[in-house]
Amino acid sequence: MVAVTNWWNTTSQRRLGENCRGDRSSTSAPKGCVGAFPDPQATQPVHFARADAPPLLLWGEDDDTVGPRNIEGLERAIREVGGAVETRRYPGVDHIDILLALSRPFRERAPVLADVTAFAQRVAG
Repeated sequence: MVAVTNWWNTTSQRRLGENCRGDRSSTSAPKGCVGAFPDPQATQPVHFARADAPPLLLWGEDDDTVGPRNIEGLERAIREVGGAVETRRYPGVDHIDILLALSRPFRERAPVLADVTAFAQRVAG
């Protein structure tokens, strides 16, 4: 979920404080930070769903970092507040493959770049 990755870096760390920054090369930094937050459940993206921000949610079906319930819950939350959401699921793709598929050597893994480009063109008009 690329949108969530970007959301984490800009929103959560600012909300949760300087002690969240941790080692950016480590995937355990965000989990450790959220675990230390008084209400870890409140840090979940579903609590930030808005109708005025049309997201594109990307998820690889082989992702063992973010489960299907996360993307399904966020998709549902956005629709419940009256928002539009587009979701793309990629078979045989994991958490890292979605980002790798944006780069030229790995584009054959999934049509991520084409999907993101088409979405941006539709939204930007």
